[in-house]
Amino acid sequence: MTRALGTSKNCATCEYWRGMRGVSSNGRDVDYEQDYELYEEKCTNARSNYRGENTSGSQKCDKWLKWSALECLEIKQMLKTL
Repeated sequence: MTRALGTSKNCATCEYWRGMRGVSSNGRDVDYEQDYELYEEKCTNARSNYRGENTSGSQKCDKWLKWSALECLEIKQMLKTL
């Protein structure tokens, strides 16, 4: 497994990326499999130049949108501090 910081704007932290991943134990980062050929990790963003292509979790593009699983955890953490 490879870890991507939740604050990084790469495929592993993007809503449109379809690959083997999960929120890390710290609740802020993403753990993902790095073998995009084996796991068929693809971009599904219709506006991206990479749409439908196998992409690595470490790749980047300008159509990035934060993965909703990370977004939800951030909101829950903020609400706990209120």
